[in-house]
Amino acid sequence: MVLDTDPHGNFVLSGYEHGTPRDWARIGLLYLQRGMWQGERLLSEEFVDFVRTPAPAWMNEENRGESVARYGGMWWVNTKGNWAAPEDAYYAAGAGGQSTVVIPSRDLVLARLTDYDDSLEAHSKSAVNRALEGILAAIGTG
Repeated sequence: MVLDTDPHGNFVLSGYEHGTPRDWARIGLLYLQRGMWQGERLLSEEFVDFVRTPAPAWMNEENRGESVARYGGMWWVNTKGNWAAPEDAYYAAGAGGQSTVVIPSRDLVLARLTDYDDSLEAHSKSAVNRALEGILAAIGTG
């Protein structure tokens, strides 16, 4: 995996990361395993909880009548059920519809890389939801 800097030489870590689907799936697996990797703690459990908990600024969104995804700590959380996944799901969303989805209740990590082009449909929420629905249906509830 390659972490590039922005045009000013800063590691932003919210863009400019280049990895294979396996790289992104491994990051998701690290979070699914609550910060453990091959018996070694790389992230504290508190940090994993921080990532998957809605940020305080999002807690009043119901008062605005909005139904938007909530942001946690560097990851989006599905507590509003905006995606076709269980509400405990959380995900990193990248450019062009790329995503890494962690679903603890299903013991599942999904990494989705896309071809970045001008087609909005391939990267739309409905396209992602169709993919999630199909995958979750295929593996069942077991």
